[in-house]
Parts: sequence; structure tokens; C-alpha cells
Amino acid sequence: MGISLKELTRLFKDPRLHQRPLRVLDIGSQNLHGASVAQILVFLRAHHPRFDKDAMLDYARALSLGANVHPEFGGLNGAWLGDLLERIGIDYLSYDIFNGFKTQIFDLNVEELPPSLRGQFDLVLNCGTTEHVLNQFNSFRVIHDAVKVGGLIYHALPMTGYLDHGYFNYNPRLFFDLATANQYAIRKFSYGGPDKGPRGLDGMLEKLVGPYRSLIDDKLAERLDANWAGRQIPTVNISVVLEKIRSQPFRTSLELSTTVGSVATAVGLSEPEQHALGELDAIEHAMLDKLRSGDSVVDVAAISDLARNLGKIAVRRSVSPALETYALEEYIRRDPSREDLKNRLRQLQTMTTAAHPLLRFADPEDGIDPMVILMDGREQAVLEMTADRDRFAYAIAAYHRYARASRLHDFPLEIECFALKHGMTLAPRDHDLRSRLGAVLAVLIPRMKLTHKT
Repeated sequence: MGISLKELTRLFKDPRLHQRPLRVLDIGSQNLHGASVAQILVFLRAHHPRFDKDAMLDYARALSLGANVHPEFGGLNGAWLGDLLERIGIDYLSYDIFNGFKTQIFDLNVEELPPSLRGQFDLVLNCGTTEHVLNQFNSFRVIHDAVKVGGLIYHALPMTGYLDHGYFNYNPRLFFDLATANQYAIRKFSYGGPDKGPRGLDGMLEKLVGPYRSLIDDKLAERLDANWAGRQIPTVNISVVLEKIRSQPFRTSLELSTTVGSVATAVGLSEPEQHALGELDAIEHAMLDKLRSGDSVVDVAAISDLARNLGKIAVRRSVSPALETYALEEYIRRDPSREDLKNRLRQLQTMTTAAHPLLRFADPEDGIDPMVILMDGREQAVLEMTADRDRFAYAIAAYHRYARASRLHDFPLEIECFALKHGMTLAPRDHDLRSRLGAVLAVLIPRMKLTHKT
């Protein structure tokens, strides 16, 4: 495990890391890699200019030697990051399962952060450590618990390649979802690599088969030889700086990109949080009933409070698009200069049509008998129409009426299924139509009845 001085210098450009005292927790005792004498001297002078000139030069020479990285054999691992940080007045602690510089033996698989250290660190470093730990949830929880509000978390981890290195490579989605779940601010995000030369590419056969020959069936190994000989994959790492904005318990993220169903908003919530969410749901339903009735005004300040309180409890739970749209339109009416609100309204409209792509088809008001659409949640007359063109026109007209009444959840799925299939013949490259059709079929197919022959 190691961090380059170039990487460290970029990180310490953040003015929050110039203050003293400053506490740093290193997740895994890091070595300094790839630092010239000149680079070390510049770093030391920038952060602690009062060192004796000759002593600083001797130290820089020794540290540079210990930080040497051979292009084939790797690093000497003779230069501790913690030693350099302590020299510039930083209070440094490392957690590791091996002895190192100012290292406390700590197993990320099973141990919790002591209460005395929670929220005590200005910076937590995770430079090539957590990919070696099986318990990812606990690893990221320890990191979250350690950093103070306003403090920074720096992850520098493998993304692709590194085929025989640790247990995990990290998809960028993880950090965006973690940031959403825990309300971190993303301060920096970048990819490193692929490196040039042999160290920038991993040979699939050498890395995946060679080390495990004694454990792999001979026939399987032969097929791997034939399929993967000469194949290479680039080694790329991912770096992200997160700022902890709020003091709250660590929340797990959920990867939902491949699900066709909705996820219960109570997943991952404590019992008191679930109770509070139930109370907020009741408030929201009352507001929606008011909005649908059209007989009374909904307090936009109350909608804002509802959205704020929902976000505090359940990150995946936002206020109803109908309520948010109503509030945005009212605030824009009061202050037409608010471009931020107009942008959010456009964004919301885009999100709404992505979730309900039939809204992209214009409401065919001409030639539609409004008495046919009963708003009864069944629309049997539309369902029984035999001409596809007429049925599609009435289906779209009905869909728009249900949307205006904030009742799309009542729209008959059988009619929506037909309209989506027909719509795909008109817009075959609209991925949202396909996605919504899949979600509708996932509900309709289990309802189908198969009868036995008599």
C-alpha cells in the first residue's frame, strides 16, 4: 500500500488541511511511493518552512531512497507516510493488522471504532487498503465514523485490472451512491491510468490462471489457456475526495440499476425512523388529496418542510413529483427571476417523462370523446376498442388526464401495456418505453391465469 508525493501534494492543496492541529487516520499504514529529493523539499518547505536546511536535505535524501519504486519489482517500502506527516505537525494514527509507523492493530472485518475516536479526524485516508478486506460494510462504516463533520475522506483504490491484487475492484457507482446515502459532498473525482508499459497491463492468463494452477481442474485450465492467452486488461485506479456534511449514523447504499421493482423506502431504517417516515407519508397523502381535489390551496412552505424532513430520514425517499412541481411553479410565480427553480422544474419534468414515457406523446384532444374516459381505474371502453389507432389515441388521452389528476398509479396497466408496445413501433429507439414496458409486464405476467384442459 502506498501513496505518491504528487498525489499527497494535490490532496493537501485543500486549505482545510493547512490548519493545525490536524488529525489524520490512515486506514492501512501507508508507504510513500515515488518522491524525488526536490519534491520532498518543496513539500516540507510549503508546510513547515522552519527546518534546518542541512538536516532537511539529509532527511529528503533518505526518504526519497525509501520511496523508490522499481518499474519491475515495485516499491522499496522504506518510507512511512506517517513519518512525513508528523514532521509537518500532523497528529497521525494508522489502523492495520501489521505493525507500522504509529499503528494500532485493528481488524476492519470485525472491529468498531472506539467511541472516543468517533468524529475526531480531519482526514481519513484509504489508499489501497479496503480492497483487501472482506467486510466492506464495516470498513466504510469505520471510515465514516472516524471523520468529523467538515472533514475529508480520501479513497484511492483499484478500479480495473489488478487481477491478483486483493479481493475487490471498485465501480465508480459505489462512491456516488455512498455520497447520496450519507449526504457526503464530492469534492474531487478522477481516474488514474492506464499506466504505460508492462506495469500498466495485467496479463489475464498470468494473473488469473498461473497463480492457481494447483487448484484448478486441468481441463478448465486448458480452456482458459486457449481463451485468454495473450489477452491483457489495463490497470486503472479511482480517486475520490468526500466531505462529511452531517453528523449521522453510517447508511448503506443500495445498487438499484438492474431492479425492475420499487425498493421499500424503509429498507435500512431503524424502528424510530420507520415510525417517523410513516407519519410523514400520512402528511404527504393528505397534501396529495388536497391537490387532486382542486378545491383547496396546498401550503408550499409545508411541501418544502416535508421534502426536507423526508431527506433527513430516508435518502431514497423524496417528495412526490406532483407536490414538488406544484411548489416549484408557485415559487416561480412569486419570483420569476429564479433560474435555479426553473432549471429544477425542467429537470423534474425530464425525470417524470423518463419514468412515464407515454407522456412524451402529445395529448390528442381533437376527436376524443371526453365522456369515454371515466377515470374509474378500469377504462373498459378503451380496453375494448378494436382499432389500434383509436385505442392508442384514447389511451394517451386518458394517460394525460390521469397524470393531470396525479393519479397515474390508478391507470389500468393492461391499457398502459398496449400503449407502450404501440408506442415502441412509433419510437423504436426510446429506451424509456422499453424500460417501462418491462416494469409493467413484471406486474401483469404474475397475474395471468393458466387453466387446465378439461
